[in-house]
Amino acid sequence: MSAYKGEENENGGFRTGASSTNETQGRGEPVRLGEQVRILLVAVGGGAVRIAREIARLHVRHLELVAVNCDARVQSLDEFDRRIFLGPEPSSGAGTGGSPVVAGTLARAAQPALERIFDRNTVVFILGSLGGGTGTGVLPCVIDAACRRSELVTTFVVKPFACEGERRSLADRVLARLAFIESFTDRQGRGQARLWTLDNESLRPRAGQLSMAGVARHWAGLVSAYIQDGFIQSMESSFVSSSAPAPMAASSGPELPVGAGTLSLPPPAPLAPLAATTPTVELALEIVPSAKPAPAS
Repeated sequence: MSAYKGEENENGGFRTGASSTNETQGRGEPVRLGEQVRILLVAVGGGAVRIAREIARLHVRHLELVAVNCDARVQSLDEFDRRIFLGPEPSSGAGTGGSPVVAGTLARAAQPALERIFDRNTVVFILGSLGGGTGTGVLPCVIDAACRRSELVTTFVVKPFACEGERRSLADRVLARLAFIESFTDRQGRGQARLWTLDNESLRPRAGQLSMAGVARHWAGLVSAYIQDGFIQSMESSFVSSSAPAPMAASSGPELPVGAGTLSLPPPAPLAPLAATTPTVELALEIVPSAKPAPAS
């Protein structure tokens, strides 16, 4: 089966934008990007959601947007085709209190709902912001679900600045954990998954010129260019010029700004080394109760 051949869209699918009706030569059958070939961007965590909102303003054609967060405010973001609020209850406050352990627990409890995000999706892009609660705790569950339900998976992870200390160290530990997600490594071995690290620290030479909103716009431009210019256009050309949908021939993608290396399309390459340190596999949270004063005599 072709890597880009998907099932016909049925009721209950995501809301999509306009679809192209490129016809494959010799078959006369329409190949509809956004329907038969469904393209999804899933933003996981507050920072990733901010970047995805900037991507929404760029109107990338055929792209469906999904936001996943543990902050109840995600439900009011109209830029997204689907908004997934994992909890806790809104009355308990915003988010997970920065705890990836709490976020991971919520994600595992919502695993069936996360898997339904990827039903009938052919090509998936995941954007995760690391170092906080939701992005750090939920991203591994989302990657696992995507790799088991979709055909091609590309993940972008945003690392905090070095000055953010423990948040950056936490991001490195989570990146190391991805090598132990069986569905992910299996897809990598078959050339159907890849991982890109978007390192905020690489922007330090321009930090005086970039606000946090500017950082979000920077990464949004990079990711949207990858999807639109280097991926969707190649798919459209492939459908027009071939007699049947087939994997894209290798071609140069858009030139990347600083921070993400060089892109090439498509076959997803094996995971490149992400950190020079020895991987830490598990995250642990130790809760130490506050000391109580001795009772008055």
